[in-house]
Amino acid sequence: MNNHNNHLVYMAVFHKKDYLELLKILMVTIHFFSKTDTLDFLVLTTESFEDDIVNISNLTGIPISMKFFTFTTMYESLCARLFIFDYENIHMYEKILYIDTDIVVINDITKIFEIPIEDKVYALGEGGIQYESWGSQLFDFNLVNADTLGMNSGILFFKNTNTIRTIFKNIMNHMKFFEDNHIPMPCCPDQAFINYYSIKDGNHDTDLMRTYAVIYSKDAPLHPVSPSEIIFCHFTWPIGNAMNKRIRMIDHMNHIFNNYTAIYPGVLKNNNPVLKKTFSWVDTDAVIHFDEHRLLTTWDYGNYKWLDTYLLEANWSGCNHILCMNKDYTSFIAIRKDDFNIATGVLLNR
Repeated sequence: MNNHNNHLVYMAVFHKKDYLELLKILMVTIHFFSKTDTLDFLVLTTESFEDDIVNISNLTGIPISMKFFTFTTMYESLCARLFIFDYENIHMYEKILYIDTDIVVINDITKIFEIPIEDKVYALGEGGIQYESWGSQLFDFNLVNADTLGMNSGILFFKNTNTIRTIFKNIMNHMKFFEDNHIPMPCCPDQAFINYYSIKDGNHDTDLMRTYAVIYSKDAPLHPVSPSEIIFCHFTWPIGNAMNKRIRMIDHMNHIFNNYTAIYPGVLKNNNPVLKKTFSWVDTDAVIHFDEHRLLTTWDYGNYKWLDTYLLEANWSGCNHILCMNKDYTSFIAIRKDDFNIATGVLLNR
């Protein structure tokens, strides 16, 4: 990135290539539902994933920077999000948002950055610190209330300050001490230590994210079904099973698209700017042409309807697709709803 914004969104992908598929879904939903021009995006990863991440960036049209690490221990990989202050350009940013890749975005991320925040770690409340996953073996319950709500570490929002740097540094030092001395780690070790060092000195907040994020664990109902301020839908279960999460993330996005006009009412503001226009699918000889009430593709006739100003649903050959047009209707990103296969198209004869 040559021109830096004040706000950074970052993610981490290591070891399991399956999580690149989740990153792709995440970035597509960001493209569909969020402004990005005031945000920079960074992925902490391994160099072997570079080409895949470049392809995701090219597909979505969202610039993604990368910071490469060669981790030799499992605790380093589990704590990858905590290495953000090793990023050489971190001094450029005022506010920083970490998000897991098992998340879909359904509203504008930039709204989060507009909210005034204190010098704390903001996260979604979950569980409780009396349980191992949220740091029970680390806390002195004579000093901290055992009934304190825990934090899910999949979304972390904070300022770029010495306070947060110190929290992250202390976590990594403490975890290294555990590893060097062969002390059993808590389950969800990164989350346990994040809870401990954020909560013990009162540097945490679990209220803000209740408005903007929701956790989908096992058998969680699909929502919203009406207008909502929710931005982040986090698929926390099952831990480590990327393909199960991928299926559930796709199901959720189909729920969003199938209920689009109820969730996002009153946003349709165009006069069919693609009428009589033909687009070519990138890297193929196939085309899609829009008439007034139907469309023609290389494969079959079909139909389409507008969902909002730039989003339309198109159906042909028994397949349903969501097309997201760019601002001047000269190109689009398309997903096939049943499997989230992604393709792009450009206007012919501009």
